[in-house]
Amino acid sequence: MIHIEINPHRKVNAFTNEFNELFPALFLRIYYRPAEKSDHSKHAHLQKEHFAEKAHDLLSDCQIRPKSGTLDFYAEMTVHQFKDLLENDFGIHAEIYQKSGKNEQSSLPVPSENPLFEANFEAHKNHN
Repeated sequence: MIHIEINPHRKVNAFTNEFNELFPALFLRIYYRPAEKSDHSKHAHLQKEHFAEKAHDLLSDCQIRPKSGTLDFYAEMTVHQFKDLLENDFGIHAEIYQKSGKNEQSSLPVPSENPLFEANFEAHKNHN
């Protein structure tokens, strides 16, 4: 079982980097939480469509229901199961992409039915 700590005050980059180190062929991207229905600012509707990528972004910027805890999962889980676990337990909407270059991702997300470790996706040996 793999464990990753989630805390609303943790930086998004630290969280995604930890996942990306476990699965070097993957990129985990986290969306900002959707804007409140009462937020009528010019770009509020776009917030749910953008990834949190800035160095100062916190998980609380992405969580619908800010919550701390440990995300426990297996490398054998499908991409769909992992994303559901992240969303249902911590209110974080994410997408997973395959790495296509040193610091580049493919333009299409990894298929939902793929296990996290599949093909050349291999969990870090210390976490198996």
